[in-house]
Amino acid sequence: MQLIVNNGHSFNVVFDDSTDRLVLCGGPVIGNYSWIQFHFPWGSNGNQSSEHFLDGKQHAAELHLDDGLAVVGIFLEMGTAKPRLQKVIDVLSKIQTKGEESVFTDFNPTCLLPKSLEFYTYQDSLTTPSLLECVIWIVLQEYICLSQEQMAKFYSLYFTSAGESPSKHMVCNWYPTQPLLCKAEKFKPNFQ
Repeated sequence: MQLIVNNGHSFNVVFDDSTDRLVLCGGPVIGNYSWIQFHFPWGSNGNQSSEHFLDGKQHAAELHLDDGLAVVGIFLEMGTAKPRLQKVIDVLSKIQTKGEESVFTDFNPTCLLPKSLEFYTYQDSLTTPSLLECVIWIVLQEYICLSQEQMAKFYSLYFTSAGESPSKHMVCNWYPTQPLLCKAEKFKPNFQ
């Protein structure tokens, strides 16, 4: 079973890893890492707001698939709607405000992966609180697209709880890019 939750910072799709066995292995990780959730940081009005840059370019948003110690980052760019992302978009109306959650079933996030799985990797910190420096980052080189209409559904969410005043739309929930203090290396992963 999966849940989709508005946590007041983003929305997370959370997996029950006793039944949802999505595994990352190979490349920079030793052993198997089970994905436990995914979430998206984004900006406002289509502004370039990914938490990573690639070749000096920032993208409209970013998808993070993670297990807490290894995070796969996938850039999102404005363009033609990605049909497989629509299932996520369609349930956002059920989690408009902080603390709301909904059951979210029969979704495998590997359908969101781009065709090319070439990536850059480095070790650094989480980009969400607690910002612990314990993460293997795997940032895919190729991006996926979402439409203006799909992105507008992200903007319709709230940082605030129902009835909380003033209400605040969930925009610019990304962590500012920090200088890279180590060398990023390029690889090709094995997703199962």
